[in-house]
Amino acid sequence: MQKLLAVFITLVGLSANAGQQIKSKNLDSNYAVLHDSEQIDSMQKEIQSLNARLERMQRQIAEMQRLVIGEAEQKPQSEDEMVEAKPEPEPKEEKSAEPPEKKVAKGAEKQQYDMALLALKENDVKGAAQKFEEFIEANPKSALLGNAYFWFGETYYRQKIYDKSALQFLKSYKASNKGGKASDSLFKLAQSLAHLGKDVDSCSMLKKLDKEFPKRTEISKKKTEALRSQLKCK
Repeated sequence: MQKLLAVFITLVGLSANAGQQIKSKNLDSNYAVLHDSEQIDSMQKEIQSLNARLERMQRQIAEMQRLVIGEAEQKPQSEDEMVEAKPEPEPKEEKSAEPPEKKVAKGAEKQQYDMALLALKENDVKGAAQKFEEFIEANPKSALLGNAYFWFGETYYRQKIYDKSALQFLKSYKASNKGGKASDSLFKLAQSLAHLGKDVDSCSMLKKLDKEFPKRTEISKKKTEALRSQLKCK
């Protein structure tokens, strides 16, 4: 900004000086007409040169004025204005450990599961079957999925629909093969297969049960042994 002003002042000075020179040359030319006609041509040429120089300077002055005014408009006048011009940073959103909607979903998920289980406890088998089916469809990644498949299979088992119960017990085991209902799923799968007359497959499930869950409850072991004896598993 200061450099532009200095150049501007210099050009104005030069312009004024050129104007004075032109006036002086005009006076000299008038004097030459009166005293020495031979100098008229050279004086006129010098005046034309000075006029051209003056026009260039005036154009430069006008350009400098435009630049100076433009820079003054763009530049803040004070530090306060610079502070005001600076946008305030947007507040950072605090990230919670878990989005609220997921917490609500978990609560609703557990409630839905409990309602289905309650229906089964009240012996509303068909109602429980529908509720567990809806739960499974709505919560395909639920931690309760293995349990839901097990109880869904139980609703079919109680209705003696063994092909469907076998399928749900198998899904229960696959959904959580180390979960709380995994060993029960294998046993109920073996029972369902036995009711379908698939003794060999049932014995295979009992063998798998013994192998994968050797430390299960004594009650479970006794039930397994009783079914194995009934089927005469080798």
